[in-house]
Formats: sequence, C-alpha cells, structure tokens
Amino acid sequence: MKMPQHADIPSDPIVFLHLNEGMVTSQKVVISTVLGSCVAVTFYHRPSKLSGIFHASLPSKKNFHSVSNQEDDSTYRYVDSAIEAILKQFLSHGIGMNQIEAKLFGGAYSMEEKVKSMPDVRRQVDVGRQNVEVAQKTLAEHHLPTQAEDILGRHGRRILFSTATGDVWRNILGRS
Repeated sequence: MKMPQHADIPSDPIVFLHLNEGMVTSQKVVISTVLGSCVAVTFYHRPSKLSGIFHASLPSKKNFHSVSNQEDDSTYRYVDSAIEAILKQFLSHGIGMNQIEAKLFGGAYSMEEKVKSMPDVRRQVDVGRQNVEVAQKTLAEHHLPTQAEDILGRHGRRILFSTATGDVWRNILGRS
C-alpha cells in the first residue's frame, strides 16, 4: 500500500478531503487526505463504482459534547456517525453490506515518550486509538470486515483513494 510512483497515480482529478468532511460519489476522482490521530474509512462498491470516504477527528458523538452547548451538526466529525452516514447512502442505492469493500486508515499516536509510559494518561489522551477502536466496532456491528488496514503507530499518513478502482495508496509522514 505504498504511495505509487507519479506515473502509477490515476490521471483522474484530485480532490482534497479536509478534516471532518466526507463524501460519497460515483465520479472518477482521486481523493487525498492527511491523517494523524484522525481516521478515514474508504467504502467501495466494485460493480457500480460508488465510493465513499470520511476524515473524522473524534471517536463517538455520544462521548463528546459541544463546549457551546449548541447542537453539533458535523456528521463526519465523529467516526461512528460518519460510518453510519456513508452506509446509509450506500444502502439507499440498493447496495448490501456484503457488497461493500471497506479499508481503515489512521489513528496515529504522537504524544511524548514520558506520557506513553503512563498507561492511564495514555488511554485518556490517545484519541487515535479510540478512533480506530470505534471504527472497528461500528464496522463489525454492520458485519462489514475491513479488507485492508493501516492504523496506529507514531506517524501520520497521507492516503490517496481512487474511486475508479477502489485502490488506496499511503505514504507514512515524518520518517527520515
């Protein structure tokens, strides 16, 4: 799943997916995003080429409340609601769960070494691991196994998702 050489990248238009965004499309594009502790899941239906992806920053809407006490309408901010929203769109096209290819990326942990040695603190501040766990749990609840995962670790990653083929390439960031 390494980043392809320039000649291997499809010539389709490139769309950048920002933090807390998601999309479902049948257009031929290459979707690019950069993940740290955030999580992205790609969804692909090979016969129709319907594709979906999100870039979520927090694990679950029920565990995080808005500081302003206003209703949070960002579906793609939370891993669980992002998965639900995209699957709902696939189902509205008559696509069954057993026809969807899902791939999971992200969840890096980049805290300092001294914080890592304190397990209770690490559990509370390791949002990346929480994001991955919620993604895996939510996908499992829908009986949707992942066909590929590139998760956790100390470094962020850039991913490219081809909606024409369902292929995903990644490049690990911050390595020398």
